[in-house]
Amino acid sequence: MDEVIRDIKEVKRLGFRRFYLIDDNIVSNPRYLEELCKEIKFLKMKWASQCAIHLDNNPKLLKIVSESGCDLMSFGVESIQQDAIDSFDKPWLKANKHEEYIEKLSASGITVSTEMIVGTDFDTEQSIRETFAFVYRNKIPIPRFYILTPVPGTSLFRQYEKEGRMLTNDLNLFDGIRCMHIPKKIDPEKLTDMFWWLSRKVFPIQSIFYRVLLNVKLWKNPGMLLFSLGVNFHYKH
Repeated sequence: MDEVIRDIKEVKRLGFRRFYLIDDNIVSNPRYLEELCKEIKFLKMKWASQCAIHLDNNPKLLKIVSESGCDLMSFGVESIQQDAIDSFDKPWLKANKHEEYIEKLSASGITVSTEMIVGTDFDTEQSIRETFAFVYRNKIPIPRFYILTPVPGTSLFRQYEKEGRMLTNDLNLFDGIRCMHIPKKIDPEKLTDMFWWLSRKVFPIQSIFYRVLLNVKLWKNPGMLLFSLGVNFHYKH
């Protein structure tokens, strides 16, 4: 704790008023997060990080996080399909709770950024279309998408290689924006096409304005509203 606060104070001394705390799941130790937020609150800084979306399960902690100056969190929503989530071995993540959590997190003053994966063995063309509908319906300010990529050296890569489902070992192609394996329910070429279809549906001006400018909760924090617009137009480009 002392070392983390020391580094944050140094960031402030250098003239910055916000920071991004790199932690794949900062809520995994609730007691630590609560104490950390109490320390950060005294510094009067804005900050962002990453955590599991079930932060919403702890209203007291969510309030402490928000009041400490956290105004942006990146959540690993992963998928709108429970079968796909289960294949990621994340038992705490429930697809039927996504919308409820997003609503409550947004109401707390935290801008929601979501991370989602397409290309599991449970994905279809229809499920990817429904993923767009999910993002649009919930007015997610900063959505991000990746194609499932079994990177060489991982157990998933070894599994797919053993099953004859890898298309290449060329690391130059493992960039998360093209399909490198053979999914069970959709052709690799179609998956890549649908990934780009999803991006083209999520990031046109109409969608950006609807998800950001017409997102009433974002107007409580004009700075994050402008930030969200900037990020979306960057993704559009």
